[in-house]
Amino acid sequence: MRVRIKGHLAGAWGPCRKSKSCSSTPADTTAPGFTGPVYVSTGQRDTVFCVPTIPLVGTPDCGSGAGSLLDRTRQLFPATTNYGYYAVPNTGHDVNTHYKAHDACVRTYEFLNSAGF
Repeated sequence: MRVRIKGHLAGAWGPCRKSKSCSSTPADTTAPGFTGPVYVSTGQRDTVFCVPTIPLVGTPDCGSGAGSLLDRTRQLFPATTNYGYYAVPNTGHDVNTHYKAHDACVRTYEFLNSAGF
């Protein structure tokens, strides 16, 4: 999961460890001064980012709604007043190659339009 910020790609997640298993916990750093719009999108069943434990056990679920993993990424951008997210239903990590890629693109463009881009 990555967040685009005015032309820069900001990682919202910790780096991979030397054992090649990636951390799926939010990074300790935030962007407290960033006030622009933020949109986060990934597959609901994204094993890379939506499994809360290492090693990867359980069914990945980024969820939706208040308190979901994607909703909690809002905490990384405390000053933004325009935050959105979308977990593409029943989709894994590589959303762009999934049958629901169009849905993800439509939602993203809707957010961009609403943010004045």
